[in-house]
Amino acid sequence: MVVHVFTDGSCDNKAPEEGRPGGWAYVVVDSNENTILDQGYGNYYQENTEIICTSQRMEMLAVINGLWHFIYNDTAKDTIITVKSDSAMIVNCMINKWYIRWWEEDFLGIKNRDLWERMLNCIYDREIGRMNFIKIKFEHVKGHSGNKWNELCDVLANKGRKEL
Repeated sequence: MVVHVFTDGSCDNKAPEEGRPGGWAYVVVDSNENTILDQGYGNYYQENTEIICTSQRMEMLAVINGLWHFIYNDTAKDTIITVKSDSAMIVNCMINKWYIRWWEEDFLGIKNRDLWERMLNCIYDREIGRMNFIKIKFEHVKGHSGNKWNELCDVLANKGRKEL
């Protein structure tokens, strides 16, 4: 199966850091980008000040939940995925393989370590030394540029954030 997974995150950066709401969303479409195969969204409420809700954290949760859909349904090993995100940080990390150095240095000084580790564990099973997917790649999609799937993710992520 070949699919595209569009992702987006939403965070109210104007809200005080204590109790800042956030939302995330993913949309899975077929290889021709014509049909929605699945979609999901959720929210995040920060209960403490140790981990502050940020737009980047919500972007990461969108990718994690989009990938988890395949792992949970036991279809990851049969899937070729292109993750399309408007987060340059996520896309650049994956394309440029920054995570390799982060693993080697035990994520020393890396923000959002908890979510980077969760995301990488969705992609790669280090215990057995193999990818969870046949192939996975990341592409940057410019946010708010009229891409219908990215725009749908934006609407769903904001819906998740506002449902808190």
